[in-house]
Amino acid sequence: MAPTTTSTKKYKKWNTTKEKTKDRILEMLGDAYCATPYDIARYIRRRIPTKNDIRSINATLKEIREFDSHRKWIHRDEYLNTHIYGLTDYGARYCTEILGVPAREFEARDYAHEHIITRFHIQLREFATQHGYGLRWRQEAINLKHDINPDAIATLTTPKGSFTFCIEPERQSFTENHLKKAKKYHAVFGTPECTKLFGAEKVRVIFIVLSERKRQTMLEKFAEEYPYRMFWFTTIEAFQNDIGGEIFMTPKDGLAKSYSFLSL
Repeated sequence: MAPTTTSTKKYKKWNTTKEKTKDRILEMLGDAYCATPYDIARYIRRRIPTKNDIRSINATLKEIREFDSHRKWIHRDEYLNTHIYGLTDYGARYCTEILGVPAREFEARDYAHEHIITRFHIQLREFATQHGYGLRWRQEAINLKHDINPDAIATLTTPKGSFTFCIEPERQSFTENHLKKAKKYHAVFGTPECTKLFGAEKVRVIFIVLSERKRQTMLEKFAEEYPYRMFWFTTIEAFQNDIGGEIFMTPKDGLAKSYSFLSL
């Protein structure tokens, strides 16, 4: 959708037949915050992308970067063997005001951390589509007035109701800070403050850790002080292999029982 109304004349129209693809890429970056060309292609195609899909996305990204030399739409930074993209302030305003997708400028420093969130988001979106569930995803800037700032908040709506998850990737080894974070979540669980912070009175907190060994350590440490099923632990490998599988464990059950989004 190109800007056409009087209030949006400050935005220059796209000038190519790829206008819809460009807007879809901007929408994706507004929704996902940052992504590689592979991520963008997978998000838009809703499947594992082919080499041609990725090649096409790269060509369109290049056009967006070259479209208007005095207005930068997207950031591009080196990341692993590719690039990672996010919106500039101008791109975020276009996305919010013209495309109707709330967006913010990409200002991350820890690309690996942000990329875990993006991958989880994309696969959860695919899972929701596959099962006919609704998905609301929020990835907001840190609010210094709040004691708890999840990296993202996901709400799945199923035939059984709506379920809200706070997403917390943890790449570091266990420290007492993890228990301090758990204490804050547990303190607001089931209260009006929880609704104010996360949009639901009761939430589950998903901790995504790097390895199975780290997950077992976290489960053991949490079980000593916070043996509750509100805390779900998974690994990067587990959700990438099958985000809809029984990949979540809780401090309440330890290694004896696993849960999935289908357990809701």
